[in-house]
Amino acid sequence: MSDLISRQAAIKAIDDLPNCYNGYSDTYDKAYIIGVLEELPSVDVPDRKVGKWYDWSFTAFDGCTVWHRVCSVCGYKRDDDNLDKDTNYCPHCGARME
Repeated sequence: MSDLISRQAAIKAIDDLPNCYNGYSDTYDKAYIIGVLEELPSVDVPDRKVGKWYDWSFTAFDGCTVWHRVCSVCGYKRDDDNLDKDTNYCPHCGARME
């Protein structure tokens, strides 16, 4: 799992650096900037769940067959009219669909 930092915090940290480095010039070496970035707090984000859509059907009381696309992670049922167009993510649990 990778640790994540805020882009805005990184830009602010670099922007807040003084105008000269060790009194020699107004440029910074890579090691110094990497050190600044490494000091930023990070967050642990759990790995995203991976699932797939599967078809589920039942026969309604009037004899018609009703189709749903179901998330294999949370069981969310898509019953919209565009079942042939799978989405990349489950709108209910956020699982990435493969």
